[in-house]
Amino acid sequence: MKKHILLLTLSGILLFILNGCIASSGPRKAQVLDIDRNKTNVSIVKIDANVAQKTSRNMHKDRFSKIFRSGKHNHGIGVGDTLSISIWEAAPATLFGGSMAEGNMGSSSRRSATVIEQVVQRNGTISVPFVGTLFVKGITEQKIAKMIVKKLKGKANDPQVIVKRTQNVSNTVTVVGEVMKNMKVPLYVNRERILDVLAMCGGVKHPVDKVTLQVMRHNKIASMSMSDVIKDPRQNIVLNSDDIVTVKYQPLSFSVMGAVAKNEERFFEVQGISLIQGLARVGGLSDQKANAEGVFVFRYEDGALYNKKHKVPTIYHISFEDPNSFFIAQKFMLKNNDVVYVSESMSTDLQKVLSIVTTIIYSIATPVQLSKI
Repeated sequence: MKKHILLLTLSGILLFILNGCIASSGPRKAQVLDIDRNKTNVSIVKIDANVAQKTSRNMHKDRFSKIFRSGKHNHGIGVGDTLSISIWEAAPATLFGGSMAEGNMGSSSRRSATVIEQVVQRNGTISVPFVGTLFVKGITEQKIAKMIVKKLKGKANDPQVIVKRTQNVSNTVTVVGEVMKNMKVPLYVNRERILDVLAMCGGVKHPVDKVTLQVMRHNKIASMSMSDVIKDPRQNIVLNSDDIVTVKYQPLSFSVMGAVAKNEERFFEVQGISLIQGLARVGGLSDQKANAEGVFVFRYEDGALYNKKHKVPTIYHISFEDPNSFFIAQKFMLKNNDVVYVSESMSTDLQKVLSIVTTIIYSIATPVQLSKI
């Protein structure tokens, strides 16, 4: 009787296995590779050295030095700028009034007129007494001074002019986001770069390895990690007037599932980590459960890799049974929101079956043993 019960039990377990009812942490390697691509529009790509290099290069396509090649400052005066105009003329200085303070240019016989403050109007002009209206938009202070001297000849006695921009509102960069002070930063003749204007704003609020910098210039936008900009001087580009620099606190993350030591979401630095680093951070593959041939990365890949305009659902596959894969996995970089999945091995099913059989046999044998006592 006991044998019949045991045989029936084992037969039931066998049917249970054949029907695929053994629970697992996710699809097997074969199930992933046999996905119906026509219905899901999924691309399955084996990770090799070329793929790792191609995807890594695509991640770095938005380098500032490539997108923004012509960093120039517009040193000309712009609308809204405030100009301070000082005019000197030789004695007797009567054109601008006789009660002028002594100047410090040239001989002591020169006297400085009252300083004239002018704001550049919307039409790009200023108005100077005895000179009239001048169009100054896009012109440097030195050229404006020469224009005024030329207009004053025959009116003033040996005039000399100095023009200074006291308020620079037209030649600026806007800096917003996770900086100590959001502000418009004036650009001068020093050819200010990204890190220069960030310093003028008091620096960033967070560690640089968690900060992303975005530069927008007209219709072009590119983003890079601040760490990469610091490491590569070529990316610390000269900024143009009207550029917008946005500082983002952007912790990136990937999720790990399946036959690994720990299933969890992990954050990583904005400069990126490799697949091998990501697996190491969760304790690596499970010795008892993992199928080393079935390691996958699920990603919505940039359509540019496939000559498409939209993102493409992509499954990257790598086998760690091949020792060379450990080198390749160091080159394959993880992206934000990637899902790393490690499939279970077939031996895991056997372990589960043996555990079930042992439990059932023990439950059948125990009452018998107790009846003999």
